[in-house]
Amino acid sequence: MEQHPAANHVIRVATSRVMNEDEKQHSAESNGNGTMSVKLEEAMSTKDCKGGAPARKINDGSSRSDGAPGMAMAPMMKVEAEMMQLQKEIEQKSKFKRICVFCGSKSGKKAVFSQAALQLGKELVDRKVELVYGGGSIGLMGLISKTVFEGGCHVIGVIPEALTSHQMAEQAIGEMRVVADMHERKAEMARIADAFIAMPGGYGTLEELLEMITWSQLGIHDKPVGLLNVDGYYDSLLTLFDKSVEEGFMKVGARQIVLSAPTPKELLTKMQEYVPVHDIVASRQSWEIQQLEFFST
Repeated sequence: MEQHPAANHVIRVATSRVMNEDEKQHSAESNGNGTMSVKLEEAMSTKDCKGGAPARKINDGSSRSDGAPGMAMAPMMKVEAEMMQLQKEIEQKSKFKRICVFCGSKSGKKAVFSQAALQLGKELVDRKVELVYGGGSIGLMGLISKTVFEGGCHVIGVIPEALTSHQMAEQAIGEMRVVADMHERKAEMARIADAFIAMPGGYGTLEELLEMITWSQLGIHDKPVGLLNVDGYYDSLLTLFDKSVEEGFMKVGARQIVLSAPTPKELLTKMQEYVPVHDIVASRQSWEIQQLEFFST
């Protein structure tokens, strides 16, 4: 795994720290009186270290190992722990402020679909990513929106006025934006989100997913589009995409727009690393300047 520049800095600091400890030890042991001239800045543990001899007390009240390698073991163990914590923070930090999730207003027959919605919601919370979704409070939409909202992250629901009575429960979750129709809904979701994920769902989910893929192919946006392929739900769709390339209806670059993974963590990692490589065949539209004008004509 490629290390973050910040991680390399920690390694350099750690190496310097250990070298300083070794120099102090050498200076102390070479003292003419045979006593310590320098007190260690970090007290060594009296317990055995890996590969070192049992520690013993010395005159200045600190402890050391009879084996030379043991002197650097405690600082190194501390640095390794710092490195692991730093790496964890780097992995959890997301470059996305908001991710739009397309998913069903039903939960599906298998419990694995609901579990995936909860897992994705928790991953977004861990990465401090806001949720943009279809505004429904039932089915998979309800599960993921509640998870993100209760985890302390902002939730934005975008729903056409005609669907408010069908997909919303009595109480809305997070901020709710009611729009005129389905076209405005997709435009608003695309404008405010930094990436898109499709969970298992029906026609509505597929329609939203395919439109985001098409807009990426046309150069309207260059945001990552991911499929959370829970229990192989999207295997047939991915096979169809491959068939389109094979039969000459889709370029290889366009096929690479779609990312997929079976778990939320794997998918988000792929999306973090995504670099647009597809052909751009239309002028890119600016969501900030044009806003919804492009879609209202």
